[in-house]
Amino acid sequence: MNGTPAAGPLALVTGASAGIGYELALLFAINGFDLVATGRSEKAEGVAAELAHHGGEGPD
Repeated sequence: MNGTPAAGPLALVTGASAGIGYELALLFAINGFDLVATGRSEKAEGVAAELAHHGGEGPD
């Protein structure tokens, strides 16, 4: 994070590494939401990179 205030609407998505949580996080990222996404799957890092590709920042 760069410490600047959120510019747009904020979404918190739990379970974002798979299934419905992933789909919701992707839709929020594509539609310009600031996004906080959590997940416990081994795929979480890859999902974070994919969400960053759609406008989000990568993991800190």
